[in-house]
Amino acid sequence: MKKLLALMTAAALAACGSPEPVEVEVTRVVEVELEVIREVAVTVEVPVEVTREVIVTVILPTGTPSGPTATPTVTNTPEPTMDVTKLSRGDGFYLVGSEIAPGVWRSTAGRDSCYWEVTRSNGDIIDNHFGMSGGTMYVSASGFQVRLDDCGQWEWIQP
Repeated sequence: MKKLLALMTAAALAACGSPEPVEVEVTRVVEVELEVIREVAVTVEVPVEVTREVIVTVILPTGTPSGPTATPTVTNTPEPTMDVTKLSRGDGFYLVGSEIAPGVWRSTAGRDSCYWEVTRSNGDIIDNHFGMSGGTMYVSASGFQVRLDDCGQWEWIQP
């Protein structure tokens, strides 16, 4: 390509009457897009604390001068679990037994458009209320769903 351009330039100059050949430099620009991908391996360490309750039983032998002997025994005692179905509730829909506990619930006072209802799985209303908040609601174990709307916070009182 360079030689062709040089020859064409020399021929053009010769036609114009220039006796000397002229050297011409040709530059070619090439644009290339490159995608750079870098893989990085990362190790993440997460500290884990394991606790275990150990009960030590001390057996005091009678009449031996050697002193007491300790026999450790390890027991796996489960952590006490919190019944999340008895936590306080606000506005929303809750499934009886898995999200809200059956029993007596009391709402905070101060609202005049409180509405709640307990329904069966087919949608039939077992019990409901519209009016002032601050009263109690009985959620039957045979209920399916509870709807709470604008009654404040509900607290579980008893089964």
